[in-house]
Amino acid sequence: VKTPLSSHIRTHLALPSYAYFNPEAGNRKISCALCDYRSTGVRNVVLHYKNCHCDVRSVCCQLCSYKCKTKSSLKSHVSFIHERKRFKCTFCRYSTSEQRLLSGHVTSRHFNQEPYTCSHCNYTSYSFTSITIHENRKHRITSIKRCTQCDFTCHSRMELADHKDTHKKTSYDCYKCSYNTKRRTLFISHVRSHMAVRPYKCDYCLRHFSNITSKKEHAQVCPKNRKKFSFFTMDQL
Repeated sequence: VKTPLSSHIRTHLALPSYAYFNPEAGNRKISCALCDYRSTGVRNVVLHYKNCHCDVRSVCCQLCSYKCKTKSSLKSHVSFIHERKRFKCTFCRYSTSEQRLLSGHVTSRHFNQEPYTCSHCNYTSYSFTSITIHENRKHRITSIKRCTQCDFTCHSRMELADHKDTHKKTSYDCYKCSYNTKRRTLFISHVRSHMAVRPYKCDYCLRHFSNITSKKEHAQVCPKNRKKFSFFTMDQL
């Protein structure tokens, strides 16, 4: 409840109409007149009012049509949306700040592929690798997978699906160069090379690769991979 004292103190603190001074509120004497929120400073009450009680979004981004209530929200928006590196799709106008989202977009939108589903639960992903990792971790699947068209066997659904592509009569043709292949995973990896998308990060350094094979080959020669070196004591030599 506003008191004559709070009205007098308002002249010293420059309190807005939706805030009042409550001398019985301990350290947090500046109170919101619209709810129970209290704070030690006027600025906090102003931010609270803009975020919780004000529907007017008067702070506008100069780079897009985004609007918000506070400058701090605008700063977060600009930092996350406009200042981060953008990965752009070469097939359409889609762009994102995350490589994995671009990879999923290309696979689902431009290769007309449905997401892969785990054989043991409802988990789905556009990445064979994610499905394999999920099955091994959650279901501990290590059974042998067999090709129905030849004698090929493996332990990974990803490898089996990749192998089955070799039996296809049609091939994938690159839209930017003469590259073509029957294996969808190789084609996606090739397209990523044109788009500078490298979602596979080295476990030992900061380099990224467009496919898991290149990552594994690099790991064998990576200077920071100390596992590839053998150390001997002077007594052993």
